[in-house]
Amino acid sequence: MTPDPTGDRSSVVHRLLSRLPFAEEHSRPGIVLTGRPIAGDVGCLRFLSGEFCFSFRLEDILDIEVVETAEIPFSREGAGTIRVLIRRGARVQDIRPGEFCDQSSPGPRPFALAVRPRVITLGPQTLFRDLEREFLLTRALIDE
Repeated sequence: MTPDPTGDRSSVVHRLLSRLPFAEEHSRPGIVLTGRPIAGDVGCLRFLSGEFCFSFRLEDILDIEVVETAEIPFSREGAGTIRVLIRRGARVQDIRPGEFCDQSSPGPRPFALAVRPRVITLGPQTLFRDLEREFLLTRALIDE
């Protein structure tokens, strides 16, 4: 039996369709996004929505509503999930993949730190050091 090549694609499409706004939200004067708020810069709202981290100025936020979901029930300690109504034409202050969104430290960060992955994908490589050492030894550039 051959595996269905559209199986993965259909689940991705289903996830994307499930994130689309409700019909009544199309009549609102802005764009609706649902996500989880995280610490951000002063004067900005920063939140994770799907696989991305967004940041908007507070002046561009028309409404914020706490939404109780099956995964994250409402609690007084944290907002859980929020639905944000953003003014049409609002500028996105920052957008990046969620894995590059440092949730612990708000504020601007150097580019090198902002794009550095949290998980190191390669372990220490000794082959380069061994080859370099051999090169330097054969040319008498270092002592043993």
